[in-house]
Amino acid sequence: MVGSLEWSSPLKSQSRAASLIAVVGLSLIALLAPTGRADAAPGRFISNYEDAGHVDISDIGMSGSIFSFVATITTSRGSLPVNPLYWSAKAADGTMYTSPNFSNTTLGTGSLPAGERARGVVAFEITGPRPTLVSYEGVFGDRLATWTIKWRTPKPAPRPRSPFGS
Repeated sequence: MVGSLEWSSPLKSQSRAASLIAVVGLSLIALLAPTGRADAAPGRFISNYEDAGHVDISDIGMSGSIFSFVATITTSRGSLPVNPLYWSAKAADGTMYTSPNFSNTTLGTGSLPAGERARGVVAFEITGPRPTLVSYEGVFGDRLATWTIKWRTPKPAPRPRSPFGS
């Protein structure tokens, strides 16, 4: 007969408690981190020499220190460059954010031929004020499109009423 051996240790319950505390702590950090949603004008038609298409950004948000948006690029004529490095963000005070945070960026790179569409997240680590402007540039730094970001102010949560009526 083969039996099983169950091992019990105070360290086992301590590690469960530590794991629970870590999960609760991380949840609180995520809950208390500055967040925000923003709006931008609709997509832009861009034309660069013989190339043309539409570029749009959506799902603009800020979670903690990460500013991100979904970029959609559709080529109608020629080919358009796709690269997270062609995006930048700028705050109202002039602070520039030009290096994407690649751990949160999913937009690929390449040349997008006519009739094709590319879509992905572009994210930046924000070390100062929130961006109010997003720009998309061509291969040689030509500004192809710009969006003004208007941050929404969340409504304050209603105060809970006293259970005792006063």
